[in-house]
Amino acid sequence: MRDPHAEGVDVILSTGSPGETEAAGRELGAILKSRDVVYLIGPLGAGKTTFVRGIHQGMTCGGRVRSPSFLTLIEYAGPVPLYHFDLYRYEVAGEGFLEEFAEWLESEGVAVVEWADRLDPGYEIDHIEVRFEDVDAEHAEQRQLTFAGVGDEWASRLTRLADGLGADADGEEG
Repeated sequence: MRDPHAEGVDVILSTGSPGETEAAGRELGAILKSRDVVYLIGPLGAGKTTFVRGIHQGMTCGGRVRSPSFLTLIEYAGPVPLYHFDLYRYEVAGEGFLEEFAEWLESEGVAVVEWADRLDPGYEIDHIEVRFEDVDAEHAEQRQLTFAGVGDEWASRLTRLADGLGADADGEEG
């Protein structure tokens, strides 16, 4: 198991197009609830913003999703607000950012953080992490998405997500 905090469940999904990546985000968005935190980790161009577009749809938020790379945060209204953070411009998002971030986490929305690997490594919070990896250099749109939960309730929710994605928990595709 890659993440010792994942409560024993990882879900691995392969996507072959931006549409499939967006659909995976939609499935996750459908199970998210107020005060959930989603970390997105992967290289530039891996499909993180496309995935957020799916989360946005799954949460039935309004507005058009765009990359907040130069803004750090975009908020989307919905039954549960979506706070879309992008830490691309940070080397390490340290204490100053984390104090402000904590205030957003106390609100009733869902926080999605692109480039979450740039958060201060000592910062601990329950979250679901989605890692984006290229599968094949010749097929640039093929991705492997690995979902891992940190916190007590993510094991059961990841199993539910696996059912919606057509994958099995612990990384077996169905």
